Amino acid sequence: MSEGGYAKTANRSVLGSLTALANLADYQRWLFAADDLAENSALLARTPCSPLYERHFSPDREVRTLAQEWAHGTDADRSVIAI
Repeated sequence: MSEGGYAKTANRSVLGSLTALANLADYQRWLFAADDLAENSALLARTPCSPLYERHFSPDREVRTLAQEWAHGTDADRSVIAI
């Protein structure tokens, strides 16, 4: 594991996606009574995400593919995960 940090973004698409996921998380907690954070995060991970439409469609598929690429030593950038 390496250190991470926070920074402002100039990308409004990222901000919009995060806002939409936060709203969806609130709705899922209300609809499914999903107060378990692990369960709620698993539901969110399967949510289609517009920045991923041309690649793997949802965060869980994107992370799975990145992990497989890293495990097999392909040219994936190991220092940055841009989801």
